[in-house]
Amino acid sequence: DIEMYVYNLVKSIIFLIQIYSIKGIKYAIINNNEVKIKGFNPMSTLRLKFVDTNFTISNSAMDVFNSLGIEATRNVLV
Repeated sequence: DIEMYVYNLVKSIIFLIQIYSIKGIKYAIINNNEVKIKGFNPMSTLRLKFVDTNFTISNSAMDVFNSLGIEATRNVLV
């Protein structure tokens, strides 16, 4: 079926693209409009033009504290 062929072709090309150049990011998983990353460099990541800071979430209290302060960390913990 042609749709499956195109899907597999695009998938094989996309997975060859490497996301790099952000120190602290080990790997990224892209799923629809969501990108999950292993590792975090908050200040470098949040400065990127294509990152919407309104929808950026971290579950690492220490990273949030170091980059955004105590009030943001309290929101992570509560």
